Formats: sequence, structure tokens, C-alpha cells
Amino acid sequence: YAARINAEAKFVKEINSEILTTIKSIIRAGSIALIPLGIGLFVRTYFIGNADLNEALLSMIAAVIGMIPQGLVLLTSSVLAIATIRLGQKNVLVQQQYCIETLARVDTLCLDKTGTITTGNMEVARVLDASFTSITEAAGALQAAVNVVGANKDDANDTATAILAYASKQGIQSKRPSRVVAFSSKRKYSGCITEDGQAFVIGAAQFVLGPEAADVIASSDAFASIERVLVACTVDGFDQNDTFQGTPQLLGYVVLRDQIRETAPQTIAYFLEQGVDLRVISGDDPRTVSAIAERAGVPHADGWVDATTLHTEADIATAVEKYHVFGRVTPEQKRELVIALQNLGHTVAMTGDGVNDILALRQSDCSISVASGSAAARNVAEIVLADNDFAHMPEVVAEGRRSINNLQRSAALILVKTVYTAALALYCIIAPPYPFIPVQMSLLSFATVGLPSFVLALEPNHDRVKGNFLVNILRKSLPASIAVTITLALLMTAGHLFKLNLSQVSTMALITTATVGFALLRRISLPLTKLRIALLVVCIAIVVGGCTVAQDFFRIAPLTPRILPYLALCLVISVIIFNRISERYIHNYAKDRFFDLVVRLMGGKSTYSSSADTND
Repeated sequence: YAARINAEAKFVKEINSEILTTIKSIIRAGSIALIPLGIGLFVRTYFIGNADLNEALLSMIAAVIGMIPQGLVLLTSSVLAIATIRLGQKNVLVQQQYCIETLARVDTLCLDKTGTITTGNMEVARVLDASFTSITEAAGALQAAVNVVGANKDDANDTATAILAYASKQGIQSKRPSRVVAFSSKRKYSGCITEDGQAFVIGAAQFVLGPEAADVIASSDAFASIERVLVACTVDGFDQNDTFQGTPQLLGYVVLRDQIRETAPQTIAYFLEQGVDLRVISGDDPRTVSAIAERAGVPHADGWVDATTLHTEADIATAVEKYHVFGRVTPEQKRELVIALQNLGHTVAMTGDGVNDILALRQSDCSISVASGSAAARNVAEIVLADNDFAHMPEVVAEGRRSINNLQRSAALILVKTVYTAALALYCIIAPPYPFIPVQMSLLSFATVGLPSFVLALEPNHDRVKGNFLVNILRKSLPASIAVTITLALLMTAGHLFKLNLSQVSTMALITTATVGFALLRRISLPLTKLRIALLVVCIAIVVGGCTVAQDFFRIAPLTPRILPYLALCLVISVIIFNRISERYIHNYAKDRFFDLVVRLMGGKSTYSSSADTND
């Protein structure tokens, strides 16, 4: 059965990443536009514009280089690699880089009970005497239990370990045994005779005291249905077959339960604060799962369903909308539950540690396992918690948020150059020449894109991830792209009308473009911190240095009195256009249809929704 489950899980899982999809869309759109625009610009400049071959080639190369989103893939890979290293230092093994982003976008988290909420071990909840009195008067029952498990400590199971740990906190030590009766699954009890001649036995009430005692426990309000109850008794002794002699005298009850991870309630509370919906899915009895989920702080834990009553996909689809706790779930049903949640539009993460979880782990958008889980679960999981501590999950979410939010800002800077370069190339096919040469594009790329994008991409950022990645980039980048395109088109037209030479037009175009780039850098860096202010100052200094100290290298024309008025007018126009579009158009969410059209033209998925709360 386990082999069949493994076989069903062996398929290549598609990467669910908006960042990767966006990068592919940008590269695809750029590749489609680059070749015809480059060829068209060269033909117009060389064959029709009568420019020499060197000038035509330089213009074409500058345009083509500008249209390439230089650094976007490198930046994304670097940011995710750094996030992977940081998480590795916190004992979180990332087996698929883009899952860091996916987990930051998760809105539904499915938790397996064992290994996630619970440690998989037992703990003593309390010890009661025969009249269900509290522990302070139940030392006899606890001492008897300690004597028995202490005598069998070389073969201690989870139950014995829990009793020994509890007794140690109470300062109770086991007495030296003269005879040991090991636990037997047939007898359902274990026992011992201490060196002072006393004989004790602990085990299941039905097998030690008889069916009537089990009925008393089942009907008593002193015990919850999820708890495991052992009886502690004195007996006369044991025969040669290790069967106890005489009538057992009840000393009390040792009540055990599943041990909740210490960090589970805090981690669950964190996800609830972040608006993540929680589901608990387990193969155990639903009442047990419900009680444990309630102890861990899962909301609506009292609403549970027995999965054996869910027979069709329709039943499962109805159940996921109504219930938050699922018990008696088969491995196939776990997968169907994940699919049902995904069909409702949720981004689903799944935690699990066993073979019975791997189908759901493989189906989920982001899968998490623990190092102590089965090899099959670890192999299919995208994130493995090396120290088995679920408390690392908020750290993974934080890294994902830092990566996504910072990449959105940095990608906006990169996309600005790609868009306005393509638009200018199209304009210059009609009215050449192209205003930039490659060395000037290198200065602009480094000062307004390369340096700030890498610095901003590595900053701490724990803001919630909102909206579509590509739409968020377009909202930030399009105002600058439009401002640069319109201003430079006007500048080149003025250059033709007023007989300005190409070097003067190129110089004004470079300074104007850099100014708009700095305006965008300032806007996306708000609120300004000392680091961001320093970054802005350094970037401005680089351009100023390039236009003065290194003006010959970058082919920068002197700023003569004749061109200063044109330059001042370009700067004013560009900044006004940038600010007006940013404030009045790009942030007007009623224009979502425009961005939806752009996204679909670039090969992305439709993002438009008519609901009023599409955008936060």
C-alpha cells in the first residue's frame, strides 16, 4: 500500500510561482519586441536616415541592450539563494527555491496532527486516586506507576517515558525491584515486586479490573474521550506465567494524552494573525483530533467531520467549506481535500511527516515536512524542518515576504528601462536618431537600476504580500516609463526643430532619464531610512560624476547656456508627468482593467475582479 502511494506521488510537480511566471512573461514580451524593433531601427537609421554604419550599429545596440531586463534573473536567483542560506542557518532545508515565495502567499494551511501540532509522544495529564481526587492525594497511584515503569525502564515505551518524566518533576523515585513483569500486548499490563515485597501492576482497566471498570471510566466526567487511562493497583504477587495473583486493589488512575508541541500554539496564533485559514487533517479519531486542535488554539476546532462519511468529491467540496477538523482521513482523501481547497481559489500549504501524507504534500502549493518524518515525506516536501520544530514556519514566511516585496521594488526599476527603451526605439524608427549610445545606457543601468535594485532587494521587509506580482511591478514602473518616453519624444522633436546636435540631445536625455529614475527610486523607497537616503545620494553622485569628471568617457556634451533652458524644461515636464500619473492614475484602482489587459498581453493570467475589495 505504501509503495502504491509512493508510485502515485511520482510526477513532476509544476512550480507555482508568480515571480517565475512574471519573469518568463517579461522575457517573452521583450524577446518578441526586441528583434523587429532592433532591425527596424537599424534599417531606418542606416538605409533611410543616411547615418554611417558605426552610428547605426551603436544606436541599434543601445536600444537592444536597453530592452533586455538586465539583472532581473540574476537578482531573483540571488535573493532566493540568500533566503535559502538564511533559512538553512535556522535549520530549515529549502528543497525548491520558489516555495519560499509560495508559502508567503499561502492563505490556507493544512496541518497534520502528529509531528506538527503534537510531538508524537505522550505526556501525563494528571494522576487521580480511586475516588478521582487530584494528584496531591494520589501519590500512592503515582508511586505504584513509577515503581512498575522504573522496573521496566530498559524497555520503556512512550507511555513509560511519559510517566517517568512526570514523576521526576514531582520528585518521586522508583523503588528497587526484586522481580520485573514486562508489558505484554496480550495481557495489556506490566508489573513488578519491589524489594520490600509489595507487588504492583498498571495497565488497561478492562484487563486489570474487568469490563465493569472500563465502563466506569468511559461514563465518568473525570476523563475526556481523547485521553488514555491506565489503572494502578496492588496485587498479591505473580505466578510463574507473570499472571497477577489475588484481587487487584485500585490505587488510582494515570491519565495520559498526546503531547502538544510547546511552540505550536504560538505558531498557530501567528498564522491566524496573518489571516491564514487553518485546517487539521488526520487519520485519527475526529474527536481526538478536535480536542488536540482546540488545545493548540485552532479556531472552530469543535466543528469536525469523520471522513469515512465523505463518499464523493461533492461531499468533500462541501465539507471543506464547513469544517476545519477532519478525522479518519485516508491518504487519497487528504489529496482530495487539498484539491477541493485549491478549486475554491486558495493557495494551500500542507504539513505532514508520514507516507500517508505524501499524496497531499505533492498536491499542495507548498509542502512542509520534518526531518524525523518518513523518507518519502521528506523527499516530496519542498521545505524540511531539520530540527522538527514547526516554530520555524513564521521565519520562512518572513523570508518569503522579504523576497517578494523587495523583488517587486527592484523589478520595477528594471522594467522601467525595458519599457521606455522599447517605446523610444519605436518612435525613432519614425524620427531617428536614437538618443543614447551603449556606454550611456551602462551609466543609466548601473546608477538607476543595478545598484539600487540589489541594495533594496536585500533589505528586511515583513509587509504582507498583496496583489499580483506583475501588476504591482507595472503600477510602480509605468509612470516613470511614460514620463521618460513622452519627455524624450518631445526633446528629440525639439532637437530636430531647433537644430540641436545629437550629443547635446543625448546629454539632456541621459540627465532627464536619470532624474525620473531617481524620482521613482525615492517613491518606492518610502518611508526613507538612513540606508535609503544614502543609496539615493550615492546614485545621484554616480550620475553627476559621470556627467562631469568622466564626461569624455560617457560622451557627455558640456552643459552650455544654450541647452540649459531645454534641459530645465525637460526636467520639469518629466517630473510633473511622473507625479501626476503616479498619484492620479496608477493608484486609482478603478483602472484595474488596464493592468489586466497588459498582464494578459504579456502572457500572464487575468487578475481582474469586479469585487470592490480586489485590492487592499
